[in-house]
Amino acid sequence: MSFPLFAPLLFRLAVWGIDLPYSRLVHSLPEQVHWLCDKIEKRDDGVEVRYEGDKSRRNRSVTHAMVLLSFADQEATQAWFTAALNVQLSRCPRCVEQFYVLKKGLYKELLE
Repeated sequence: MSFPLFAPLLFRLAVWGIDLPYSRLVHSLPEQVHWLCDKIEKRDDGVEVRYEGDKSRRNRSVTHAMVLLSFADQEATQAWFTAALNVQLSRCPRCVEQFYVLKKGLYKELLE
């Protein structure tokens, strides 16, 4: 899943001081890599996808990307992120559990 309007947003995020490596990581993950757990699925042709990233960094990246949902002028990016997150959460119960843990942690962090 690619999103051509993501690059201009990365520039705006840099101006606002939001951590760019996290946003880039979420966008660059192969679709076979689960965002919130260690599972990596095979491609449609049966070939295994190799990915060397760790789950904790992906979790932080997704949590920071959730902040994008709060910007009023980011409808296209929000649509991409929401659609991609829905795909992630619809295929794995462990990712759903981890999402709610991260969401709770994000709320707590924002309130501090």
